[in-house]
Amino acid sequence: MITITPPLPLASIDPASPHLPANHTPGHLTPSPVVFQLEERDGVTVAVALQAAAFDDGNPVTYALQDVQILLLTHGDAHTLTGSLDLHDTHGDTLTVTVRDGQAEALWS
Repeated sequence: MITITPPLPLASIDPASPHLPANHTPGHLTPSPVVFQLEERDGVTVAVALQAAAFDDGNPVTYALQDVQILLLTHGDAHTLTGSLDLHDTHGDTLTVTVRDGQAEALWS
């Protein structure tokens, strides 16, 4: 899991973002391999982490690094993203995206 510190308020996220779980349904926008994990804190919905998205037709994990880099550029000035996320493709391979010191990198295994 890639954590977001401090949590990112839902109001700060574009309502059309493909990283919002509500927009991550079949036929709705372009699927993203990563979505925000949302929680209620003090009556406010916030994104506390990034997690792997679930797909019925295979997971387009190859875009995970690009998506995380975009989120770093968009929210990285006010929020720190750290941690690793394992994503599995339809062939059984694993892509691990790791964020540290404001940089994202990926490794296939």
